[in-house]
Amino acid sequence: MRKKVLEFMKENKIRSNKTTSDCGMVKFGNDGFTISIPNGYGDGSNLVYVVDLRLFQEMKNKLKSGYIEQKELFSFGSLHKKFNLYKNDCGPEEILKTLEGDYFIYGMERLIILVRY
Repeated sequence: MRKKVLEFMKENKIRSNKTTSDCGMVKFGNDGFTISIPNGYGDGSNLVYVVDLRLFQEMKNKLKSGYIEQKELFSFGSLHKKFNLYKNDCGPEEILKTLEGDYFIYGMERLIILVRY
């Protein structure tokens, strides 16, 4: 299933952000908070994609048509305003990317998708 999502992202020229996990999470936050989202796998590397709502809806339509099973894509809530994606879920807070706006968080095995809405 993960492979199909990766193919979709590649077809649409969406670049990933690669993070690592020592606790099986992907870490987001800023000076006021941190949140760790389960990567669905455990320790290792993860891919984080940032897409707009239109592209995510297109992907969901393919999910419904059997492209991948939608039940394998989990929702983890949302993030708002200005926040960081951290390179690792433990240790020093090395910022990989800073984002601003409103985002839904979805995930599946070693893959997190932030959907800007």
